[in-house]
Amino acid sequence: MGPFLDRIKEKSLILEGETVGDVIKKFLINYGNNLKEFLNPEKKESFISSVGIFLNGKNVEFLEGFNTLLGKGDTIAFVVVAAGG
Repeated sequence: MGPFLDRIKEKSLILEGETVGDVIKKFLINYGNNLKEFLNPEKKESFISSVGIFLNGKNVEFLEGFNTLLGKGDTIAFVVVAAGG
């Protein structure tokens, strides 16, 4: 299990919203307290740079970011990049 799953104890969630940002807000309302180490303290409702957010396999940074519109059946995935030497 990844670091997010270890903390929220869910394999998958169903959250609805019109945009990626809407879903992120709902996610953080429910699970933000368990993910504090991944949250950006300088920018509300966002993650640190090592957390990638993907919509149907595409990084939302290369789409419309949190303003990316969602369609029925879309999937958002969080990927925590591990670095080290």
